[in-house]
Amino acid sequence: HQTSPRQTSRENRQQSRSGQNRRNQTGRKSRQPENPKTGEVAKFPASYSFAKRWIKDALVEEGLLDKVYKNNELDEATNAKIQAALQQLRTLDKYQ
Repeated sequence: HQTSPRQTSRENRQQSRSGQNRRNQTGRKSRQPENPKTGEVAKFPASYSFAKRWIKDALVEEGLLDKVYKNNELDEATNAKIQAALQQLRTLDKYQ
């Protein structure tokens, strides 16, 4: 009995949402950060404004940023600092 591509795709999405399917086809962990406290998985944001709150808090907890910035505090220099901090957060095993 074969499953249709539609069923397989639906099952994969459900597994991904529940956090059960955290490895890609090569066996490596996905590049999406996981909240070590709750297990929530989120995408790394292209913009700090759209980052989940726990990602912003993690940047501060890990000492990568000095505070959680408000949207009206974001300027070119701050955004550059934030992007560097996000890159460092991606390398931490704790959030993989």
